[in-house]
Amino acid sequence: MAAIAVRDGGPVVTPDILNDPRIVLTPEVRSRVEQAEYRAVLALPLTVKDKVIGALGIGDRVGRRFRADEIGLAQALAHQAALALQSAELFQEAQDRRRQTEALYDLALSMERSLDVRERIDIFLAEARESLDFDRIGIFFATADGSALELVGYTVPTGGVRMLPFRDNAGPFQLVWETGKRVAGPCGPTTG
Repeated sequence: MAAIAVRDGGPVVTPDILNDPRIVLTPEVRSRVEQAEYRAVLALPLTVKDKVIGALGIGDRVGRRFRADEIGLAQALAHQAALALQSAELFQEAQDRRRQTEALYDLALSMERSLDVRERIDIFLAEARESLDFDRIGIFFATADGSALELVGYTVPTGGVRMLPFRDNAGPFQLVWETGKRVAGPCGPTTG
């Protein structure tokens, strides 16, 4: 029912979900619903600014016919629930961004404590992995002749890869080096 409400963008009502031809239930779900006394269903999309973020399902005894005023009230409640959920999600996102910003600031302060490049790399690797929640981090410096990137620090052993020579289609590291822009995408070995 919720899927139909989301797809159609409005309320969907049935007095008995087991006998509604619009509803196809798996045998397991059908068995559970048969055990329940609540088979009348009102389902509504949770919508904010014309974007569906979920669904609200209301159940009652078999045969219940939801009146227009009850459906209207449920729609108002669904709208308020959607706004509250979106506000909570936005607040959580803001909190997460604040924590990430604080972590980056703390990382920068930690790195400033030393002028030694090796110590700065070690500090960065230790703190960035934890504060940014990355599994693997590698730091590469360009070789003196600019023909390759040399691995100078990592959080997880790389299986012997120490040098990434530049060649045609050498992968994301070369693209970053050539363009000076960040690259995000699936990780894995490159070919070519």
